[in-house]
Amino acid sequence: MRTRPSRGWRRNAALADSFRFTPGLALGAAAVPPIVTDPFNPRRLMLGAAKKFLLEPLPAKPSGPPARFDPPRLTPNLLEKTMSRSRSAILDNLEEMYREAFDRAKAAGDESQLPTLDFAYRREQLY
Repeated sequence: MRTRPSRGWRRNAALADSFRFTPGLALGAAAVPPIVTDPFNPRRLMLGAAKKFLLEPLPAKPSGPPARFDPPRLTPNLLEKTMSRSRSAILDNLEEMYREAFDRAKAAGDESQLPTLDFAYRREQLY
């Protein structure tokens, strides 16, 4: 006569499969502690940190006060070094560009464009 396994055994077997245990462990066999081969073992990391703290010498501190930190200032000398063109060269190019546009508008007879160009030129000079 053949006996059928109980429902509890199936449930335990399914549980064991989900946790990747053997069915014998799910039925109550003695569990063997797993061998940890993880390189990030917390005990090993803690021991390494303790050895480093206790056995390694402290880094040497620099002697004397720290060097004074002066933030960079926007001086005219610095601006001349960092800018590719001087302010006067930029304003000259701006005036030439608006002068050409102003002359074209005047030649085309567009009187409404003249005050707009004049206002735009003055605004560009400020910014």
